[in-house]
Amino acid sequence: MPYFDFGGARNVNGTPFFRRIAHDTESEQDFIRTKRKEYRNTDIYRSIFNYETDDLDKSRIVGPFFLDFDLDGLNEQNYRTLKMQVSHAGLLLKDIFGIDEEYQELYFSGSKGFHVLLAPEIFGFDFEDSTIVIEQYKALAGLIARSIRKNLPYEPLIDMKIYDKRRVFRIVNSKNSKSGLYKIYLTHDELRSLSLGDFKELAKAPREVEILFPPFLPIARQRWDILMSENESEVNEGRRDIRKREGKNFRKGSVMPCIKELLKHGVDKGSRNNTTVALASALLQSGLDKDEAYDVLLDWNEQNNPPLSDSEIMHTLMSANGMIENNRRYGCSSIKTLELCVPHLCKYAKRGTL
Repeated sequence: MPYFDFGGARNVNGTPFFRRIAHDTESEQDFIRTKRKEYRNTDIYRSIFNYETDDLDKSRIVGPFFLDFDLDGLNEQNYRTLKMQVSHAGLLLKDIFGIDEEYQELYFSGSKGFHVLLAPEIFGFDFEDSTIVIEQYKALAGLIARSIRKNLPYEPLIDMKIYDKRRVFRIVNSKNSKSGLYKIYLTHDELRSLSLGDFKELAKAPREVEILFPPFLPIARQRWDILMSENESEVNEGRRDIRKREGKNFRKGSVMPCIKELLKHGVDKGSRNNTTVALASALLQSGLDKDEAYDVLLDWNEQNNPPLSDSEIMHTLMSANGMIENNRRYGCSSIKTLELCVPHLCKYAKRGTL
């Protein structure tokens, strides 16, 4: 019996908490209905993927291809840029795979962007395809991003850091507590014709629409296999990136034991910035480039209470990189000063040489 991953966020005495629950898909509708009531239909999430077993970390997966277009500070002026990129992606998906817009699911996220999904049924994907699906999805997203960069006068707004096994998206027709708006379904015609203000007006309440059940398109699967064969090098790069995000790509001994330990746990408000800069410096010194270190820090940041914003993580990372370029590095003495040392794991601490 397949499973999915539910996530719910709420504030308890001013402190945010995020809880995940694995549940079977057979009774999913009843379960989600209950959770909508429990969380007042606010800040609730579902995993992109279904899982073959309830051991989600080890299970095989199946789910839609997905794109997340985000733009901080979304307003009427820069909305045009975002809309052009989403439309370009839709046209490209139709041109490559022959998938009409009516089968390309499009959602206003309820905050700062749009989600585009292609159901796995279109390609005939099942659990047998699990070993490569994330890498292939990331490869296709990269291809679309390059096309945007080549054909439009803007940098692509596709979030490339979301392709991992446990990714969750906000549940359709649930509310974003920060914006007060709902994630709602849209048509591509609406995307082209409506203003940002129109979208926000629509998103003030849930929106019930009938979505067509997608058919299996043999030509789409055939073209998918050809495309991924032609882009095998990028698929392999995606596979390496996923391993890095799962913490499996650190060379033995390249990261101090205190850093490895810190990455397993979040920290509370008041310790986040100092810990972030120490981690960032250590990751960069270990040989990771800025993008790789940023991915690792984003994963770690999800455990913080509360998490820092993505922009704060990036700012701190760039600051740490600048310090390294000026020959200023966080080492053992700095780690100890910040009280981040883990003596029982460190051979230097055990020897009393720190």
